[in-house]
Amino acid sequence: RSAGNVLNIYRRPDGFSLTINDAYPLASDALLESMGVNVSNPERYTLLEQGGLAIFNSKKFYAALDVSNYTGQFSYHAGKNAFILYCNGDAFLDDPGCCNYDDPRFRSCKQGDVHSSLLVDGAPDAHSFSVYGFDKVPELKFTKWQGNKFTAVETSSVDEWQNVEFERSIECSDSEIVLTDTISGDREHIYTLLFTMSPSVYVEL
Repeated sequence: RSAGNVLNIYRRPDGFSLTINDAYPLASDALLESMGVNVSNPERYTLLEQGGLAIFNSKKFYAALDVSNYTGQFSYHAGKNAFILYCNGDAFLDDPGCCNYDDPRFRSCKQGDVHSSLLVDGAPDAHSFSVYGFDKVPELKFTKWQGNKFTAVETSSVDEWQNVEFERSIECSDSEIVLTDTISGDREHIYTLLFTMSPSVYVEL
Protein backbone atom coordinates (compact mmCIF):
# COMPACT_ATOMS: atom_id res chain seq x y z
CA ARG A 1 0.00 0.00 0.00
CA SER A 2 1.12 3.57 -0.63
CA ALA A 3 1.75 5.91 2.30
CA GLY A 4 -1.23 8.01 1.24
CA ASN A 5 -3.50 5.00 1.11
CA VAL A 6 -2.46 3.91 4.63
CA LEU A 7 -2.91 7.44 6.00
CA ASN A 8 -6.39 7.53 4.49
CA ILE A 9 -7.23 4.28 6.30
CA TYR A 10 -6.08 5.86 9.57
CA ARG A 11 -8.21 8.95 8.88
CA ARG A 12 -11.14 9.30 11.29
CA PRO A 13 -14.45 10.90 10.20
CA ASP A 14 -13.39 14.18 11.83
CA GLY A 15 -10.45 14.42 9.42
CA PHE A 16 -7.81 13.57 12.01
CA SER A 17 -5.72 10.41 12.18
CA LEU A 18 -6.16 7.66 14.76
CA THR A 19 -4.12 8.06 17.93
CA ILE A 20 -3.19 4.45 18.72
CA ASN A 21 0.35 3.59 19.85
CA ASP A 22 1.44 7.02 21.09
CA ALA A 23 0.26 8.90 18.01
CA TYR A 24 -1.01 12.45 18.02
CA PRO A 25 -4.10 13.37 15.98
CA LEU A 26 -2.92 14.70 12.63
CA ALA A 27 -5.17 16.85 10.46
CA SER A 28 -4.50 14.78 7.38
CA ASP A 29 -6.79 16.12 4.63
CA ALA A 30 -4.36 18.68 3.20
CA LEU A 31 -1.55 16.13 3.09
CA LEU A 32 -3.81 13.52 1.50
CA GLU A 33 -4.98 16.02 -1.10
CA SER A 34 -1.36 16.84 -1.98
CA MET A 35 -0.79 13.09 -2.47
CA GLY A 36 -3.78 12.77 -4.77
CA VAL A 37 -5.80 10.61 -2.38
CA ASN A 38 -9.61 10.84 -2.51
CA VAL A 39 -10.73 10.98 1.14
CA SER A 40 -14.41 10.72 0.19
CA ASN A 41 -14.04 7.17 -1.09
CA PRO A 42 -12.36 5.04 1.61
CA GLU A 43 -12.24 1.25 1.57
CA ARG A 44 -15.05 -0.41 3.55
CA TYR A 45 -13.25 -3.40 5.09
CA THR A 46 -9.53 -2.98 5.66
CA LEU A 47 -6.83 -4.88 7.50
CA LEU A 48 -3.31 -3.56 7.96
CA GLU A 49 -1.70 -6.84 8.98
CA GLN A 50 1.76 -5.56 9.88
CA GLY A 51 0.38 -2.57 11.76
CA GLY A 52 -2.33 -4.65 13.44
CA LEU A 53 -5.37 -2.56 12.61
CA ALA A 54 -8.79 -3.61 11.30
CA ILE A 55 -11.14 -0.88 10.09
CA PHE A 56 -14.69 -0.67 8.77
CA ASN A 57 -15.68 2.55 7.07
CA SER A 58 -19.17 3.51 5.88
CA LYS A 59 -21.30 6.61 5.62
CA LYS A 60 -22.66 6.08 9.15
CA PHE A 61 -19.93 4.14 10.99
CA TYR A 62 -16.18 4.16 11.43
CA ALA A 63 -15.09 1.17 13.52
CA ALA A 64 -11.52 0.15 14.31
CA LEU A 65 -9.93 -2.66 16.29
CA ASP A 66 -6.36 -2.20 17.53
CA VAL A 67 -4.74 -5.64 17.32
CA SER A 68 -1.14 -4.45 17.07
CA ASN A 69 1.60 -6.61 18.57
CA TYR A 70 4.64 -5.41 20.47
CA THR A 71 7.66 -4.97 18.20
CA GLY A 72 10.12 -3.60 20.76
CA GLN A 73 9.67 -0.07 19.42
CA PHE A 74 9.01 2.97 21.60
CA SER A 75 5.65 3.78 20.00
CA TYR A 76 3.48 1.25 21.81
CA HIS A 77 0.87 1.16 24.53
CA ALA A 78 -0.89 -1.57 26.48
CA GLY A 79 -4.63 -2.23 26.25
CA LYS A 80 -4.97 -4.19 23.01
CA ASN A 81 -8.01 -5.62 21.27
CA ALA A 82 -9.17 -2.05 21.85
CA PHE A 83 -12.33 -0.94 20.06
CA ILE A 84 -12.89 2.50 18.53
CA LEU A 85 -16.23 3.63 17.16
CA TYR A 86 -17.55 6.76 15.44
CA CYS A 87 -21.21 7.16 14.53
CA ASN A 88 -22.48 9.79 12.10
CA GLY A 89 -19.09 11.50 12.31
CA ASP A 90 -19.04 11.76 16.11
CA ALA A 91 -16.79 9.82 18.47
CA PHE A 92 -18.52 7.28 20.71
CA LEU A 93 -15.68 5.00 21.83
CA ASP A 94 -12.30 6.61 21.24
CA ASP A 95 -8.62 6.10 21.98
CA PRO A 96 -7.36 8.68 24.50
CA GLY A 97 -4.17 9.40 22.57
CA CYS A 98 -1.30 10.83 24.58
CA CYS A 99 -0.29 14.11 26.16
CA ASN A 100 2.92 16.05 25.65
CA TYR A 101 6.01 13.85 25.93
CA ASP A 102 7.34 16.11 28.72
CA ASP A 103 4.13 15.80 30.76
CA PRO A 104 4.50 13.45 33.77
CA ARG A 105 1.15 11.94 32.83
CA PHE A 106 2.59 10.64 29.56
CA ARG A 107 3.39 7.21 31.00
CA SER A 108 -0.21 6.76 32.18
CA CYS A 109 -1.40 7.16 28.58
CA LYS A 110 0.54 4.01 27.68
CA GLN A 111 -1.17 1.80 30.28
CA GLY A 112 -3.93 -0.68 29.49
CA ASP A 113 -6.49 0.73 31.91
CA VAL A 114 -7.08 3.82 29.77
CA HIS A 115 -8.01 1.87 26.63
CA SER A 116 -11.14 -0.06 25.65
CA SER A 117 -9.66 -3.40 26.56
CA LEU A 118 -9.73 -6.01 29.36
CA LEU A 119 -8.35 -6.28 32.88
CA VAL A 120 -7.84 -9.71 34.47
CA ASP A 121 -7.92 -9.53 38.27
CA GLY A 122 -7.25 -5.82 37.89
CA ALA A 123 -4.20 -6.32 35.67
CA PRO A 124 -3.94 -4.93 32.13
CA ASP A 125 -2.48 -7.00 29.30
CA ALA A 126 1.04 -5.56 29.54
CA HIS A 127 3.50 -4.48 32.24
CA SER A 128 5.84 -1.52 31.86
CA PHE A 129 9.00 -0.94 33.87
CA SER A 130 9.71 2.52 32.44
CA VAL A 131 8.09 5.09 30.18
CA TYR A 132 8.95 3.09 27.06
CA GLY A 133 9.97 -0.30 28.41
CA PHE A 134 7.61 -3.30 28.55
CA ASP A 135 8.72 -6.66 29.96
CA LYS A 136 5.37 -8.45 29.69
CA VAL A 137 3.18 -7.95 26.65
CA PRO A 138 0.17 -9.47 24.89
CA GLU A 139 0.12 -11.49 21.70
CA LEU A 140 -2.72 -11.08 19.24
CA LYS A 141 -3.64 -13.57 16.55
CA PHE A 142 -6.09 -12.75 13.79
CA THR A 143 -7.02 -13.58 10.24
CA LYS A 144 -8.47 -11.52 7.41
CA TRP A 145 -12.04 -10.21 7.40
CA GLN A 146 -14.52 -13.06 6.94
CA GLY A 147 -17.24 -11.24 5.05
CA ASN A 148 -18.32 -8.47 7.41
CA LYS A 149 -16.74 -10.09 10.51
CA PHE A 150 -13.29 -9.66 12.02
CA THR A 151 -11.99 -11.63 15.00
CA ALA A 152 -8.83 -11.40 17.10
CA VAL A 153 -7.70 -13.56 20.02
CA GLU A 154 -5.46 -12.05 22.69
CA THR A 155 -3.25 -13.78 25.25
CA SER A 156 -0.61 -12.21 27.50
CA SER A 157 2.53 -13.06 29.45
CA VAL A 158 1.29 -10.98 32.42
CA ASP A 159 0.98 -13.26 35.47
CA GLU A 160 -2.75 -12.68 36.00
CA TRP A 161 -3.43 -13.47 32.34
CA GLN A 162 -1.91 -16.95 32.36
CA ASN A 163 -4.13 -19.37 30.38
CA VAL A 164 -6.66 -16.59 29.66
CA GLU A 165 -7.90 -15.96 26.12
CA PHE A 166 -9.73 -12.78 25.17
CA GLU A 167 -11.54 -13.15 21.86
CA ARG A 168 -13.15 -10.03 20.41
CA SER A 169 -15.21 -9.95 17.20
CA ILE A 170 -16.78 -7.08 15.31
CA GLU A 171 -19.53 -7.55 12.75
CA CYS A 172 -20.06 -4.44 10.68
CA SER A 173 -22.75 -3.32 8.27
CA ASP A 174 -24.35 -0.07 7.16
CA SER A 175 -27.10 -0.46 9.78
CA GLU A 176 -25.26 -1.73 12.88
CA ILE A 177 -22.01 -2.65 14.57
CA VAL A 178 -22.05 -5.79 16.72
CA LEU A 179 -19.25 -6.30 19.25
CA THR A 180 -18.92 -9.80 20.74
CA ASP A 181 -16.46 -10.70 23.53
CA THR A 182 -15.61 -14.22 24.66
CA ILE A 183 -13.24 -14.69 27.61
CA SER A 184 -11.97 -18.08 28.76
CA GLY A 185 -9.59 -19.25 31.47
CA ASP A 186 -8.65 -22.34 33.45
CA ARG A 187 -9.63 -20.90 36.84
CA GLU A 188 -11.77 -18.22 38.42
CA HIS A 189 -10.90 -14.59 37.66
CA ILE A 190 -12.45 -11.17 37.90
CA TYR A 191 -12.77 -9.81 34.36
CA THR A 192 -13.26 -6.09 33.80
CA LEU A 193 -14.16 -4.83 30.34
CA LEU A 194 -13.20 -1.21 29.84
CA PHE A 195 -14.80 1.18 27.36
CA THR A 196 -13.18 4.58 26.85
CA MET A 197 -16.07 6.80 25.85
CA SER A 198 -15.77 10.17 24.19
CA PRO A 199 -16.15 13.15 26.57
CA SER A 200 -19.28 14.09 24.63
CA VAL A 201 -21.03 10.80 25.57
CA TYR A 202 -23.31 10.83 28.61
CA VAL A 203 -24.13 7.49 30.18
CA GLU A 204 -27.10 7.06 32.51
CA LEU A 205 -27.25 3.88 34.59
